[in-house]
Amino acid sequence: RIKFPAANTITAETGGSEALRIDSAGRVQIGNTSSIVGGKIEVHAASPETQITINESSDSGTGPALYINRTRGSNVASPGPVQNGNYMGSIHFGSYDTNSYEKGASIEARADGQTWADGDCPAYLSFLTTSDGSSSPTEKLRLHASGQVSISHQNYIAQSHDAMLVVKPNITD
Repeated sequence: RIKFPAANTITAETGGSEALRIDSAGRVQIGNTSSIVGGKIEVHAASPETQITINESSDSGTGPALYINRTRGSNVASPGPVQNGNYMGSIHFGSYDTNSYEKGASIEARADGQTWADGDCPAYLSFLTTSDGSSSPTEKLRLHASGQVSISHQNYIAQSHDAMLVVKPNITD
């Protein structure tokens, strides 16, 4: 059953309980009546195994995909390419820390080295974790556009090197 409980709000009910809400800011809430962490789409559950699933059954193609795209500018119909260092997207893993929701680990994608051009789109992935006693993730590993992997030490991760695997400090057995 679809309802309009307040101005600029739409809800859907199943079994007499609200299952979905679209609020006046255009946020979609599933399983809760208000935003908790500020996302445009939030799925809430008070039970284990909360998940978003994409299933495909086919005999060809590359399979299901989740695309995270970013462009520059403020008009979706007239996008511009990302520039060096621009975030392209992130996946964050977090929890409640007795006071607020915080990130514990992240995977981030950024443009690497230049403004993207037709057929020339370098990017790198960063893997961030939060050390014990800290409250925010820092980069611990980078997979460079060249394929090089850098591990550890903040000032060393962002540099290009001759070796494909760079660990700072090098530790030997």
